Amino acid sequence: MIITQYKSKGFKRTLRYVREKSGSSLLGHNLFCSTIEEQNEAMLGVAWQSHRVKKPMIHYAISLAPGERLKDSEWRRLAKQYMREMGYTDNQYLLVRHTDTPHHDHAHLVINRVQRTTGKAVCLGWDYYKSQALVRKLEEQFNLSPVRASWEPFTESLPGDEPLLSVPPEVAHRQAVKEQIRSALNASLIGCENLKDFKPRVEAKGIQVELYEHYGELKGIAFSADNERFTGSQIGNGYSLPKLTRAWETQALQSDPALQEDASFHQRYYKTLTKTVEKRLGDGLSTQQKDFQIAMLAVRSSRPNAAKALVFSPDVQRLKREQGEEVAMDYLRKLMESAQERLRQIDPERKSGRPEKER
Repeated sequence: MIITQYKSKGFKRTLRYVREKSGSSLLGHNLFCSTIEEQNEAMLGVAWQSHRVKKPMIHYAISLAPGERLKDSEWRRLAKQYMREMGYTDNQYLLVRHTDTPHHDHAHLVINRVQRTTGKAVCLGWDYYKSQALVRKLEEQFNLSPVRASWEPFTESLPGDEPLLSVPPEVAHRQAVKEQIRSALNASLIGCENLKDFKPRVEAKGIQVELYEHYGELKGIAFSADNERFTGSQIGNGYSLPKLTRAWETQALQSDPALQEDASFHQRYYKTLTKTVEKRLGDGLSTQQKDFQIAMLAVRSSRPNAAKALVFSPDVQRLKREQGEEVAMDYLRKLMESAQERLRQIDPERKSGRPEKER
């Protein structure tokens, strides 16, 4: 089972989508009105009680694995348990099941973050992690197929994983070239210290590297192969020129004697970040899970200090001792890339590493 989250300023567009789509079936709500217009007004009336919340609408798309199905009563029980454990105990909601895709059973849960009686918004801090932890519990309870969690970024795909929809050949070709370029870049980055060293390594693998400037200053990078061109950020946020530069700076932290005093600060900062994660999510997490949450913070807030602090993760230090610095830095680089990819899945419209200023 997969649960995808969407946030928005208004309710009407989402309500129209979930209710007016062919094959939709309204399974439940607590709005005491029936039309989309009335439900929209009811939700806005409560949302306006909190002027600090810029995006009061949260939309959960709940999808089962291909071939799996739940009864309407089971969907209701699943949705109510999910809301209760996510903290939506006094919130307006609407649950709609879509039956237009017979091999893809899914439902939509539209919730008003602002509580009806208090006018306060449910806190969304660390909600993506909480949601995925809860999904694992619901999968077991409702006998559904388990899905890999996003904080396990380096495991292989589960047997039988495949796209739900076919894609045109030209799209598949572009995606294949993109994966080819990404693989070549990862191999070239191992042991690489700077752009001057990186560029010839990539070109030696048959990939053209294009650097572009703005007023004489390097601003971006692009890669081309097999008549396909991608900017660094299209390959992944970790491959944009600023992010590549940051990765090299992080690597330099381990070898430059002049930065040892700076290193002691980041070692202490890693412990502080770890304690923050444990305080919010509990101390039962593995080191990799903690590091993934710190990487999410580093990417979301564009904080170089958080990224540099990850160098002092026990896993990174162990890899450095046992397999060498190149392997340790490659692990760290992939951890950051996985966090960046997860944030793009969470917010497809995300255009930068800067967080939106919202509650």
